[in-house]
Amino acid sequence: MVEESRKPAPHGQLQNIVNRAGTERAPDFYGIGAEKCGTTWLWQMFRDHPDIGVTLPKELRYFAYQNLHTGFANFSALQRLLQNHRKVPKGPVFLERLATELRIAYGGDPAYLRIFGSLEGKSVGDISPQYCMLPDDGVAHMQRLAPKAKVIFLLRDPVDRAVSGAKMKAGEDHAVLTDALVREKAFIPFQLEMSRYSASLKRFEKYFPGRIHTGFLEDIITDPLSLLEQLCAFLGVSYDAKFFTRMDVVANEGAKFSASAGLKRDLLQELRPEYDLLAKRFPERVEKWLAKHAAP
Repeated sequence: MVEESRKPAPHGQLQNIVNRAGTERAPDFYGIGAEKCGTTWLWQMFRDHPDIGVTLPKELRYFAYQNLHTGFANFSALQRLLQNHRKVPKGPVFLERLATELRIAYGGDPAYLRIFGSLEGKSVGDISPQYCMLPDDGVAHMQRLAPKAKVIFLLRDPVDRAVSGAKMKAGEDHAVLTDALVREKAFIPFQLEMSRYSASLKRFEKYFPGRIHTGFLEDIITDPLSLLEQLCAFLGVSYDAKFFTRMDVVANEGAKFSASAGLKRDLLQELRPEYDLLAKRFPERVEKWLAKHAAP
């Protein structure tokens, strides 16, 4: 874990941006992932809800930044500032994003909590899908800062998630995807572990017992309003279908590429123990997932 005393401190105007505005407030919920399971869609829906506050940018990755050494590349506003501070936008959206990114990068726990003090809403939260990969120390840190927080965990078929995550990562380096490129990314340990939801659930249940809601990408596709109604009830906020005006907007659509049957078969073999573990929690879901892979 990164020690607070070792973090570089910004100076002058940067220090003012980090420290100004917003009292410290613990987040009411965490959206912990998983990647490619609908978290961007969820963030869009929550931004339209009058009683829910979520951040800009979508993914703070504060605890991932400290525990997984990822996240800084996601800070587009800060990168623009560091590259050429004379040509950064002056509008409120950019400044909100920049202030948030500076607080994550330089401010430590107090500045992180001030991000939520700057938000409006009965329920405010942090949606960062890499959080499901945190070690125990990282999850414990989340719990210390927000001991009463609730946790939202979106899932999908493990093989499909691994393929989608691999496509995203391969697409960052290559304009044209091939099965070999996607296979290489799919079998990276981080991608495989992201699809092993049961281990993540076990860690978070240790620190947030009885306060975890699991949802599924299939429900976003087939019955999104029902899922949103469940989540509003879980967070203790009002529900009205009229709140969600961007229901038809495609969120974070992946590259147009179909993985080969061989790649899916090899991933299924690798992840088969995970299906067995998940079947104890979600038997009907797992049955449908496995039936799909068994189909000719």
